[in-house]
Amino acid sequence: MATDTEEKIKVAARNVFKKKGFAATRTRDIAEEAGVNLALLNYYFKSKELLFNEVMFEIILDFKRTLVQFLNDDSLSFEDNLQRLIDTYTELFLREPELPLFVMGELRNNPQVVVEKIKPADLIYGSTFEKQLSAMLGNSSVDATQIFINAISMTFFPFISRPMVQNVCGIDDENFVKMVRERSRNIPKWIMSIIQTDIKTN
Repeated sequence: MATDTEEKIKVAARNVFKKKGFAATRTRDIAEEAGVNLALLNYYFKSKELLFNEVMFEIILDFKRTLVQFLNDDSLSFEDNLQRLIDTYTELFLREPELPLFVMGELRNNPQVVVEKIKPADLIYGSTFEKQLSAMLGNSSVDATQIFINAISMTFFPFISRPMVQNVCGIDDENFVKMVRERSRNIPKWIMSIIQTDIKTN
């Protein structure tokens, strides 16, 4: 079980990483934010990388718990559940801008660790979300998993390529936020259009 000091360091690290990003953050910055000396921080966390990894994985696991509740909520229609899913991802990535690149880096370098911690298949298969989608698709050739992947990819991509997106679109940080929030309203419509088109042609 984490000690109070360890928790205080992790909260401080999360705040500093969010403000400065991983590269610009020094362990001394985190120690100052936490109100502890550098030796004590190094006692609990041997490197900035280890601390960053632990903080990021905690964010992912907190989000996973929320996502499980959403994907199994049968009080909403599939389209409303999809909208909430996209909105939740969008707001998470706006709050935690380091998270998308962290996930991509870990998937490249430590794929088994990420899969074991998140267990993505357990999130989707057998969930109310999947059942709603399967019922809507009926005998359609569209795979429910592909729909889920498309929805997440459409949401994820602008964040992992943010500098390029802002450059291509000629927008600043404020307008990037507006753009991704507008996308979050449109992505469910695009997904529903794909589903409805396929249903009509089958």
